[in-house]
Amino acid sequence: QLMAAVATITESETFLRTLLDTLPLPVFFKDADGRYLGCNRKFEELLEMPREAIIGKTAADMAPAHISSVYRAQDAELFARAGTQTYEWVITKPSGEHRDVIFHKASFMARDGRIGGLVGAVLDITERMRTEERLRLAANVFTHAREGIVITDREARIVEVNQAFTDITGYTREDALGRNPRILKSNRQDTDFYATLWHDLRAKGHWDGEIWNRHKDGRIYAEQLTISAVYDDRGEIQNYIALFFDISRLKEQQAQLERMAHFDALTGLPNRLLLADRLKQAMRQASRRGQRVAVVYLDLDGFKAVNDTHGHELGDRLLIALAKRMSEALREGDTLARIGGDEFVAVLMDLPDIDSSTPILHRMLDAAAKPVRVDELELQVSASIGVSFYPQAEEIDADQLTRQADQAMYQAKQSGKNRYQVFDAGQAHSE
Repeated sequence: QLMAAVATITESETFLRTLLDTLPLPVFFKDADGRYLGCNRKFEELLEMPREAIIGKTAADMAPAHISSVYRAQDAELFARAGTQTYEWVITKPSGEHRDVIFHKASFMARDGRIGGLVGAVLDITERMRTEERLRLAANVFTHAREGIVITDREARIVEVNQAFTDITGYTREDALGRNPRILKSNRQDTDFYATLWHDLRAKGHWDGEIWNRHKDGRIYAEQLTISAVYDDRGEIQNYIALFFDISRLKEQQAQLERMAHFDALTGLPNRLLLADRLKQAMRQASRRGQRVAVVYLDLDGFKAVNDTHGHELGDRLLIALAKRMSEALREGDTLARIGGDEFVAVLMDLPDIDSSTPILHRMLDAAAKPVRVDELELQVSASIGVSFYPQAEEIDADQLTRQADQAMYQAKQSGKNRYQVFDAGQAHSE
C-alpha cells in the first residue's frame, strides 16, 4: 500500500507538472514566507532562468530592493485578506527587456487552516500595450493632423473624417458619414480627369495630384490630394484613405508671380515677354489659316510734357486711362501690350487683308487723342503709330516684324504725329 501511495503521489506530481507546463501562461507558487515553491516552463522563460534557480528563493534574492519590496508588500496585502489579487506591473528580464504584465494571485490554505502561500499567473500584455499605444498615437495623429483625412469603404462611402476635414471643407463629420466624396466636386475637372485618377488608384494603389473642390458654402478651393488603397489579407481593396490640404493661397501666390512675369504692373496690360509669345502664336496661326497679322507700334505724342508739367503720378493715371481706352478699341482676340514708358504694341489677328486693319487703327488713334479728365485737369495727348504686316514676300521673324513697325512709327512721328504709317517692306529692301 505504501508503494502504491508513493506511486500515486508521483503520478499526481507528474500529471500536475505536465499540466502546468502545457499552460500558455507563466504560473508560480510561493509559501507564506514568499519563497518560491514551484513554477512552470513559461515562468522560467519569463524570468530567463531554470526553475532550480528559482525554487527556494524570495523576491529579495532575485530583484533589486526597490522592486522586491513592492512584491513583498503585494504578497502581504494578499495574505492579510486571504483572497485574490490583480495588478499591472512591468518586469525587467535579466536580458534587460521590459515586459508589461498583469499578475493574478490567489492565496491558499494549509491543512492547519492557516495561509499556506499563494499561486500566481502572469498575463503578458506587452504586445497589447504596444498595440494600444500605436492606436492612441494613430488616433492623436488622425485627430490633430493639419491635413484633412477621409477614410472610405471599398464602395467609396465615407466612414470617418478628422477635424481638419471639417476645417477645410466646411462639412461636419455628421454631414459626411455615409456619403460619397463627390459632395466636394467643383466640376472644374472633366470625366477624363476622374477616369485617370481611378485607373491609377486601382492599378498602382495610390494617386496624388492637385484638384479643385467646392467648400460647403460654395467657395471653390484648390487642394493637394493623396489617395491610397488599403488591402485586406486576400489582396482585395478594403478602404481608401485620402489626405489633403488647402493650397489656395499657394495658387494665388503662383498666379500673382505669373502675372508679375507676364503683365505690366501699372496698366495690367501684357508686357514685352507675353507680347512676344502671343505674336509668335498669331504668326503660326496666320500661316495655317492663310490670313494676316498686323503689328502696331504706338508711341504717345506729348506725354513727356504731361509728366514734366504735372508730375509722374498724374502721368501714370493718364497712362492707365489711355491703356483702357485703346484696349477697348481692339477686337476680341487682339492683344495690346505696354513695352515701357509711353510705348505700346498691339497684335491684330485674323485679318483677311491689309485694309481690314484700317478701322482698328483709326479707333486706336481716336482713343489716344480724346481728352482724359484727371481730378480737375483735362489732359490730352495723341499717338504716332507704325504698322507692319505678316506674312511678307520674304521670311521674317517676330523680332524683325516688331522692328519694322517701330521704324514706321518714327516715320509717322516725323510726318506730323497723330497718324499711322504702314511699313513698306519693298522700299526698305531696296534702300
